[in-house]
Amino acid sequence: MRIVWTQEALERLEDIQYYLAVKQSAPQAAQDMIDKLIGKLPQIEDMPFSGKELADHSHPNIRELLENPYRIIYYVDGDVIYLISIMHQRQLLPKVKEIRTMVREAIKLTDSEY
Repeated sequence: MRIVWTQEALERLEDIQYYLAVKQSAPQAAQDMIDKLIGKLPQIEDMPFSGKELADHSHPNIRELLENPYRIIYYVDGDVIYLISIMHQRQLLPKVKEIRTMVREAIKLTDSEY
């Protein structure tokens, strides 16, 4: 399995780090949270369907894995896993159409790399 980060996921990870380190004046907490989130990637890579299906999203390949208080949203496509977003659990989930658009964009960008 191979993990591909979408631009959305990378930006969200940066937002989380900035919020905790700068806005909350907690740089160590920011680093710890980033380490925990990135620490979930081996689980996603080794067992991609260990994350639960997203509520109200009728696609079994769109999953989420929780690292309190955040959720990692990803899409499994054969031997590639696309990290779609990382967001706080209290935030509203993107609509199905938005997730599908993010997946299509990620796949298109990945294909153009070859």
